[in-house]
Amino acid sequence: MQDFVERMIEESRQLNERIEKLGLFINSNTKFQALDEKNKQLLREQYKAMTAYANILHERIKINGGYENG
Repeated sequence: MQDFVERMIEESRQLNERIEKLGLFINSNTKFQALDEKNKQLLREQYKAMTAYANILHERIKINGGYENG
C-alpha cells in the first residue's frame, strides 16, 4: 500500500475518534447545554463538516486501494 494511502487511513481513524467524541459532547453533555446558542450552532456545523471530510477521506482511500484487504 502506498504511503499516502496509509497516511489517509491513519488520518481517517483519528478523525473518526474526534467525530465520535464531539457527537457525544453535543448529544449528552451538560456543558454543551450551558453554551450560548452561537457556540452550539458552530459546534453542530463543525460536526457536520468533520463528517463530510471523513466521508471524502473514506472515498479517497477506497479509490486508491486502501480497503482492498478489509
